Amino acid sequence: MALRIRRIDFATCCILLATANTHAQQRLNWSADDGKRVQSLVKGGSRIEGPHVIVYFPPSLSRADADALVKRLDPAVEGLWRQVGIHDWQAVPKGKITYYLHDDAFVAHASGRSAVFVPMARVKDGRAPFLHEATHELLASKRRMSAAGGSATPVRYPLWLTEGMADYVARVVADQLGIIEEGPFGPRTISEADALCAERARKPDGAKMLPFVGTNGVPDVLFTTDRARFAPTFYACSLSFTKHLAEHIGLDALINLFGLTPTDLVARMDGVVGRPLPVVVTEWRTRLELSEAR
Repeated sequence: MALRIRRIDFATCCILLATANTHAQQRLNWSADDGKRVQSLVKGGSRIEGPHVIVYFPPSLSRADADALVKRLDPAVEGLWRQVGIHDWQAVPKGKITYYLHDDAFVAHASGRSAVFVPMARVKDGRAPFLHEATHELLASKRRMSAAGGSATPVRYPLWLTEGMADYVARVVADQLGIIEEGPFGPRTISEADALCAERARKPDGAKMLPFVGTNGVPDVLFTTDRARFAPTFYACSLSFTKHLAEHIGLDALINLFGLTPTDLVARMDGVVGRPLPVVVTEWRTRLELSEAR
């Protein structure tokens, strides 16, 4: 089996939990069985450790292929730490990222606890979001809390930013190392993001995702069994818009935004490029010839 770090998502990242016999949307909870996955891999799987990663894998992945994977992942995760840097706001301390590769069908995801879960189907088809999910770990912020009613409660950062940044940083590092991180939704490289976003956003399902890029809205459909219809556009366009911002203010400035609380980040975004964010969104859409989108 040829292992390669290709197309990535949160992700990113995605294999749907089953809907073949179901027409109504169903809510997905891809982390619900993480404890069982860890237990089964510790008990019946194997483990390889490198300087920057630990990989647990099932018998369906050969030892030789697992060794080859670790040799690719280890310098890549080192590159992610080098690119993102070490900050006092990071919830995940500098150290090894643990990958749990499991035969279950689920959406690849990060945990915010130095652990990443990836389905073996994505490993085998070469579209596992290895770097995307690890980037989520590095960008997980302690500041993701907001005082409400006297207690601290979790608050979500804009979804387009968290997913766009995970894709962007993953591809920056992949390019530095001469590898491809394509993931389930593509694109293969940063330079292809604009064209892929524009192509998908002109289709009916894709057009429904465009209003969520550059705004605080969350497309709930991404967390349902209809995810496969809409996620490709959302991820490609989130990457494209993140690239647009990075070209104006630089990647480091975007990374530093995660040191803010979600509320402060939203307020800061209006001036991050020196213009109100809706103006920047319009400029980006015009550049992609999507200015007519609503």
